Amino acid sequence: MEEYEDLINLVYDENENKINIPHNIRDNLVSYKKNVFFNNENKYKNVKIEFYTTKHIGCNIINAYTGEKTNYKVGSKYEDLFFVVSNPINNHKIMKTNETKLYYDTPETYERNHYVVLNNEIKKKWYDKYKKFIEKEK
Repeated sequence: MEEYEDLINLVYDENENKINIPHNIRDNLVSYKKNVFFNNENKYKNVKIEFYTTKHIGCNIINAYTGEKTNYKVGSKYEDLFFVVSNPINNHKIMKTNETKLYYDTPETYERNHYVVLNNEIKKKWYDKYKKFIEKEK
């Protein structure tokens, strides 16, 4: 994954902070508790996970981690700029619909937001697709 470090730096700001979210986008906020094992402390902790959903084709894409509304539309070619996850939670009390997609800047942002580790092959495949899209758009 070292060859993708420059791309990671290009699409992800390490100092990224949550921004003030307009009320209409707060409606897309999903929040739940998850029991996560922390190796460095050798124990489980109950952590709060929050993310913003994007609903359907034609809507503006909302960054799942920051809640920032982008100018890109669901269903457009610009979806390739994002690491897209389809309904990562199979719980209808938390997620109101199965049709929800989450749009992240990178696979690493998704991992950090959900306390998961993705297979490196998944990440490589996304970075290859992202790089190809960027080169095509130049």
